[in-house]
Amino acid sequence: MNAAAVIGLTFKNVDIQRADFSIFLELKRGLNEGPETRGKDTVVPGLTGRYWRNRVADRRPLELVGYVSGADASPAEAALRRDFRHRVEELRALFDPTDDPGELEAALEDGGTASIYARATNMVWNQIAPSLASVSVELESVDPEWVIQGS
Repeated sequence: MNAAAVIGLTFKNVDIQRADFSIFLELKRGLNEGPETRGKDTVVPGLTGRYWRNRVADRRPLELVGYVSGADASPAEAALRRDFRHRVEELRALFDPTDDPGELEAALEDGGTASIYARATNMVWNQIAPSLASVSVELESVDPEWVIQGS
């Protein structure tokens, strides 16, 4: 876990905020926002307004953003590039959209934890340098609510 993180994160019990910053992802969206709902109102032709219908919580979109870098102890550029490629493949495997959902766990500011089961839906990479990239990982929860423990 990295002390620079405001909210500590693991996904499938894998630290995604490494102390060496080789992988450092933060939760941009989905912790404090509400879930998406399903259901729709009824529109009656010729009448103003709508007849409201029940809504139920459906899913919660989540987004992780951050950086992946080569963090090999050797200052040689070739070693940094190899380490970077290893981290890229590690994240691709961890956030494989064909995998079963996994637990995203957040260490909250007050000392408690929040967890939610989610699956990856998309990853967007922006290569900044040969051994550095920014990454955005989009996930969706299979249960719309976080489970909060302790505090």
